[in-house]
Amino acid sequence: MRGRSSTTVARRRRDAPPTAPALLYLYCVVEAGTGAERVLASGQVPGLEPGEALFPIEHMGLAAAVSRVPAATFQEEPLNALLADLPRLAPYAVRHEEAVRALLAEAPALVPMAFGTVYLDERRVRGLLREQAPELRELLARLRGKQEWGVKVFRDTARLLEAADTTSPELRQLAAEAAAAGPGRAYLLGKRRERMRATEAARLASEAIDGVVERLAALSDAALSDPDAVDPSSDMPLGLKAAFLVAVERADTFRAAAEELRTTNEPRGLNLELSGPWAPYSFVGERRGGA
Repeated sequence: MRGRSSTTVARRRRDAPPTAPALLYLYCVVEAGTGAERVLASGQVPGLEPGEALFPIEHMGLAAAVSRVPAATFQEEPLNALLADLPRLAPYAVRHEEAVRALLAEAPALVPMAFGTVYLDERRVRGLLREQAPELRELLARLRGKQEWGVKVFRDTARLLEAADTTSPELRQLAAEAAAAGPGRAYLLGKRRERMRATEAARLASEAIDGVVERLAALSDAALSDPDAVDPSSDMPLGLKAAFLVAVERADTFRAAAEELRTTNEPRGLNLELSGPWAPYSFVGERRGGA
């Protein structure tokens, strides 16, 4: 018996009536006629739910990557409950990202959607493509051949303070004065030195982080930082969380620069972490729809 092609299987699955009320979950939008749409049509990319592969909905030269999801989980109220339940949410979020990454490798350009973008039916998905066609085409043109890379810089407080001791003549002078002074004056000088030391460490960190952003932004088409992510209260405070939009042909140069910055700054008390490549979530705005 001749085997059925994966395309035929995917088409029959799509056309078959769902066994339970279902919504369409939207992962991203790509250009029609590209390798990404062909991968979607083949039914090779797993969706959020077992047995529900992604498939394309094409309209006006655009292709929406969707899969069926149960309404019992993804209607507004249960979806809000899911978003608030991190242990239950995590596997869905991972599968969402895996699906988008599978298409990213085949897409000249891709507009990713935020987790939880759902629609009632294909007609409403086509409506989205029709209504937002100019904006989506503009985004696809701007993102063509580009990837997002993430950079975090963590502050090692102890090492930063040591670096301040090494680089500041004023701190060395205060230390010498305290060592030669009597107990009372030595205590006051010590307190003054602690304050100056913390200020100098903060200055060194800020200056170095600015240097990281400047160096990497020069190798990027766009850069965004997230000031709300900075947390000065933790043991290893996050000093920078940033996203960079990088052309594919410059990715190796960008990675090499990030590695050089990591090596240079780590002894000074700044630990740089690079992640990617990712779909360009940070450069498409908050894109999320509802059923």
